[in-house]
Amino acid sequence: MKCFPLILVVALITAVANCTLVYGQDSKNASACQDIITNSSTSTLTDRIDGYYFAALCYWKIGDGDNAMLAFAKAEVLGRKTAKNSTAIKAREGLEKLYRSLHNNLTIGIEKVYRRAEDSLSELDK
Repeated sequence: MKCFPLILVVALITAVANCTLVYGQDSKNASACQDIITNSSTSTLTDRIDGYYFAALCYWKIGDGDNAMLAFAKAEVLGRKTAKNSTAIKAREGLEKLYRSLHNNLTIGIEKVYRRAEDSLSELDK
């Protein structure tokens, strides 16, 4: 079992807690969700996958479906680089569930979300 660095765990918990507070105030401010991604962006690949997954959950909770789908897709795309990452599998399932809920229970066109995620990740790697 991999252990997360303590500082990353604290940062993720704080960001998720902030996201919950933002949601409770009915605000569409997604900076708390973005903080999750920012705090995990300099970590290992597994930490980045987890960061995008938790950010997707945060965006989904505040009702930002587009950013949630993109974050789920980024987690899944990064997960393709590792062998059977369970978070990447959950991200794919989350993306499909959210995408279906927004597109009449169909997954037609979901590849566009994956392309956006791949393009965004390649821009970050430059």
